[in-house]
Amino acid sequence: LFLDEIGNIDMDLQKKLLRFLETGRFRRVGETEEIQVDSRLILATNVDLSDAVKKGEIRKDLFYRMDVISLTIPPLRKRMEDIPLLIGEMIEQYGNRNSKIEMSTDAMDILMQYDWPGNIRELKSVITKSILFADSDVITPYDLPGHLAVHYKVALRKPKTR
Repeated sequence: LFLDEIGNIDMDLQKKLLRFLETGRFRRVGETEEIQVDSRLILATNVDLSDAVKKGEIRKDLFYRMDVISLTIPPLRKRMEDIPLLIGEMIEQYGNRNSKIEMSTDAMDILMQYDWPGNIRELKSVITKSILFADSDVITPYDLPGHLAVHYKVALRKPKTR
């Protein structure tokens, strides 16, 4: 089971999650009987959980139950070399199955310069929008969302044609 943004759950839900982790049992909404399951959890957060424990935002007992194996993945802006690979995968996943969509060099340059405060979720959104707005099988700077132009002073309006 993958639980995203685990660092933002309220205390009541933390208590329930801890009970589930300790017993492997849960009750479906509206039912009275508990179900026993064998599960493994993968948790994700952008919060420093040990810091959240110190602040009293995360239960210490839950933290130790969750903190079995930790992987810290740097934000996208600190691993820019991943961007072309991620874009390629996203284009393949979300692109038109009938044609091969490509990213122009100019558009890739803009994406490589951007800071990506929204990390991979933001990149995914940008690529999805770009695929939808592209007039051809090549995504150009004109197909990128406008907020990228604001940051890099690129005029992303399509030139007028006669």
